Amino acid sequence: MANQTQNGKAFEYACLDTISKRYKDHVLVLREKDAAYDTAKKSFDELGDVHKSVLIDGSEKGVEILERLEANLIGCIEINSFFFCI
Repeated sequence: MANQTQNGKAFEYACLDTISKRYKDHVLVLREKDAAYDTAKKSFDELGDVHKSVLIDGSEKGVEILERLEANLIGCIEINSFFFCI
């Protein structure tokens, strides 16, 4: 079973993946692949399918909330070494 840190890193990756997939047809999405990215991806990849599905569902809901709160989300933001440009 993953600990809280591993779950958090895995959720970061799920959020990045959700945002990337959601906006790839509208904007250029670049993933800066550094140590933070590698750690988050590894944490996600080590989880079972059911656990991954739960994190993906949560990340999709989180992105939906962000979109409702900030309808004019434009520009680039950095979150834990991940850059999101929309």
